[in-house]
Amino acid sequence: MSDVQATVPNYVDVLRDYIDSRLLDFMRLLPRDVHYTNVILMGSALSLFERLIPVGEATVETDREGFDLIYNEVTHASDQYLSDEYDLPMSQTSQVLPTVLLLYRLIKNLNSDKVWISNLNLLDGLEVDRAADKGFMHAGFDPDEEIVVSAQNLAERYRVDPKHRDATVQFSLQLFDRLKKLHGMGKRERLLLQIAATVNDVGSYIDTHHHFIHS
Repeated sequence: MSDVQATVPNYVDVLRDYIDSRLLDFMRLLPRDVHYTNVILMGSALSLFERLIPVGEATVETDREGFDLIYNEVTHASDQYLSDEYDLPMSQTSQVLPTVLLLYRLIKNLNSDKVWISNLNLLDGLEVDRAADKGFMHAGFDPDEEIVVSAQNLAERYRVDPKHRDATVQFSLQLFDRLKKLHGMGKRERLLLQIAATVNDVGSYIDTHHHFIHS
């Protein structure tokens, strides 16, 4: 819709019509004669709402009138205002209006009374589920390990030879560790090197002659 935004004076109306056309199919799938009293909004796309959540809390409650105020603010705001007010990078501000408009139309269609905004996400749920399986003992979560596994999965997806990948990682980290007195870098830089070494050959999936560029 970004191309349309530059050519029409009533972009919000056009965007709303488009969203309504997509919501129509969704609403048909819902059970009839059900009153959806509460709507829970959560997920990474809703990071703009995090400043509304009190410090130390995971959720905040509002009603339809309160969400109307958010909607009216966003639909009349500039990208610079959204960036400053919601502490967002400029690269994300273009997503704010479509996201808020979609939620606004959804709440209107569901005729909900209360809106709950949460900063919890899928990973939080997975952690709780894993802890429950272990009798709510500390399950442990190493973000660095998860990042490395993600890089390995990416390398496997693009058919990187595992023996070459592992050798590259091993030699890279050995060089890093043995030269630490010279470069003076720390754990974060070591992780970045490990990731780079893991995925350094993914570009071969596109073109073996210039794989380093594509990687």
